Amino acid sequence: MYQLLIVDDEMHVVERLSTTMDWFAMGIDTVHRAYSADEALAILSTTTIDILITDIQMPGMTGLELIAIVREKWKKTKCILLSGYADFSYAQEAIQHGTVDYLLKPVSEEQVQETVQRVLDQIQSEWQVVLSHQRIQHTLKEHLPLLKGNLLNELLQGRRYGVERWRQKMEELNVPIFDNGVIALVLVRMEEYFLHYDAHSLSLFEYAVGNIAEELFAPQYELWHCKDAHDYLVFMLKWKSVSVEEVRTPISTNLSSGEFEERQQHLERTASELQKAVNTFLKGKVSVLVSGWGSFPSDVSAIYNQALSLFRKRIGSEHDIFMTTHEKPAAESYRTLQRLYELPSLTQLLEAGRWKEVEDKLRAVYEEISEEWAQSQEHVLEVFYAISSAYSYITHKNGRQLSELIGVDYLKLTEGVPFRSIGLLRDWSFRVLGQLKADMDKEVQDSRTSVVHRVQQFVELNLSGDVSLQAIADHVYLHPVYLSKIYKLETKQNITDYVFHLRMEKAAYLLKNSHDKIYEIAEKLGYQRAHSFNHVFKKHYGMTPQEYRDQNAGTGTAATVNGLPPTV
Repeated sequence: MYQLLIVDDEMHVVERLSTTMDWFAMGIDTVHRAYSADEALAILSTTTIDILITDIQMPGMTGLELIAIVREKWKKTKCILLSGYADFSYAQEAIQHGTVDYLLKPVSEEQVQETVQRVLDQIQSEWQVVLSHQRIQHTLKEHLPLLKGNLLNELLQGRRYGVERWRQKMEELNVPIFDNGVIALVLVRMEEYFLHYDAHSLSLFEYAVGNIAEELFAPQYELWHCKDAHDYLVFMLKWKSVSVEEVRTPISTNLSSGEFEERQQHLERTASELQKAVNTFLKGKVSVLVSGWGSFPSDVSAIYNQALSLFRKRIGSEHDIFMTTHEKPAAESYRTLQRLYELPSLTQLLEAGRWKEVEDKLRAVYEEISEEWAQSQEHVLEVFYAISSAYSYITHKNGRQLSELIGVDYLKLTEGVPFRSIGLLRDWSFRVLGQLKADMDKEVQDSRTSVVHRVQQFVELNLSGDVSLQAIADHVYLHPVYLSKIYKLETKQNITDYVFHLRMEKAAYLLKNSHDKIYEIAEKLGYQRAHSFNHVFKKHYGMTPQEYRDQNAGTGTAATVNGLPPTV
């Protein structure tokens, strides 16, 4: 959906164009109004405007000067000029400098609709070019190394997509086919010499190390690498000549011990050459660890975690170390609850309000612990502390106390050994999750209801003045775009529609229940000219204000508007 801004110092022009046309049917979600170039610039600075319709002759800054600023600051905004015949030469000049179209006053609704639709078609055409296959491919190519690295990091940290989803993502990024293959990891830690450089220089060194690795490993291996969360360079390798059968099963079952040993030695020798080349050509030292072998993608995270553990336990803070292990991940490397710590974490899901995915993650955690550690009180405690920590974090971040929110369920946090069984812990965690969700949903609902009430109260009290979206947003201290979205979510109508319908309802009330002249009623409702009021009233009710008054003579009541007595 698009956003439109109409600018004219003649209020009746702005009101007529903004309220009498079916903008929504054209794909325009919100119509903003401004009565000077300065007001327009204030709106443009806070709101993404797709189309600007502006008069030329206005007090202070002219429409041409406004368009010049728009062309400089908001190049995507399309500008349409409103001009009288006397200003036609200016309109022609403006078109030569980037204005997409013009409208001659007096302008009909059909002319406005035609022109705006033409501009909308142009906007759509331009975005189609931007989103064309060729443009996407070019952009993807530029960002391919970063995207590849991000995907590998997700795999290392345990992200679960399934084999088919991994294959799809790898094909999209032109990553070598590793699925169901036999892989090993090489981890490289840049040492003290490199760490003296600034971030930009260090990234160039890391890029150079990646190029050296490509040169050394590429003849025999498929290679995929990234920089991980610990600032290690991680290279994942698969032997190119492995047969289809070998790719589908672990390497040890399809190769003789001699063949396996030969390949292992080749991997270690090449990794050692990488370490030496970095020292020779980049004049710095690195520590290198070569992992054992495993299957892709199922073993990758476990192999990576084992390599990190070995770096920590056996290399530590020593420099220029080369280490290798061709063992499968040891049994103890699986003692951590995988599903509890793999991405996205519970805290991340709670922060994003992704309640369904939180529930799915908890179910996966309890399924894993039930299958593998059903009798382990220590693992039950591990899950309890991780979940309660995530719950406390998100509650405190929302300015609440968990103890007040969950009542008696909070007592479990204060007990020494809160749960003796997985079932009790599961029931507790889902029950508290439900309380968290209900509280946050209520808070959101209450906040939105309050905003709607404040908006409607402001409009009712200021109908004769400035009730533009910007003025309302300033009153409730919210961004205009956000305010528009929230109001529509809650009421199913735009704020501008509410203002218009309120004006029409109050106009009808005053015509039936007061002796005010029609031009006086128009002024009370914010219309500077009775002519504009007559036009929009007839468009809405199918008759002029005078005809409406004559038809309803003697039928005045103390009717209310939207449940409240009229305030004008």
